[in-house]
Amino acid sequence: EVSVLEDGAPLPATSAGGRLLEPPLLLHEFRIVDPQALPPDPTYPLDSPITFGGRLRLLGLDLEAGADRWRVRLVWEAVDEMEIAYTTFVHLLDNAGELLGQQDGQPHDGRYPTRVWDAGERVSDEKTIASPAAEAVRLAIGVYDGLTGERLPIDQSEKDLFLIDLAALEAREP
Repeated sequence: EVSVLEDGAPLPATSAGGRLLEPPLLLHEFRIVDPQALPPDPTYPLDSPITFGGRLRLLGLDLEAGADRWRVRLVWEAVDEMEIAYTTFVHLLDNAGELLGQQDGQPHDGRYPTRVWDAGERVSDEKTIASPAAEAVRLAIGVYDGLTGERLPIDQSEKDLFLIDLAALEAREP
C-alpha cells in the first residue's frame, strides 16, 4: 500500500472535484517475491494433479484437524498467466454431502491474487475452517470467478468440484 503522508498520517484520495474516493484508488498492482522461495511440498501430494479450467493446477494439500479449527493448505500451480483474481474454496462435507463448514477466498486473503501469478509458479493457499459439530468425511475443493460466481470446471471432466475422502487421505503415509 502506498500513501501520500502529511505529518506522518496518510491523506485521503480524492477526485479532481474533491470527492473522496472509497475504497482507496488502485493505481497499479505489482508483486515483490523472492524467486528462490517456493512453497514447501504438500504432505499429501496428488497422484494426478487436478487442473481447473486450464488455469490452476492443484498439486496437493496439508491437513490439520484440531478441536476448534481445521487448517487446509492447498498447493497450486499456475498453468498460464491469468487476467482474473480467482477465488478458491474448501468445503467440509458430511456423509450425506451436506456442507458442515467452508472457507472461500482469494489466496493469501486477497493479498496475492491469481492475476499476478506467473505461468508455472507454485503458490500455497491456506484455508481455516471452524471445526464442525458433525463428523466431516470429505473435502470439496474448487475455484470460481468471484465477480460472476462461475466455477472453473475440472479439465476433461464435467465436474467443478474435486472431492477428497478424508479416511483415504489419513490412511496414506505422509
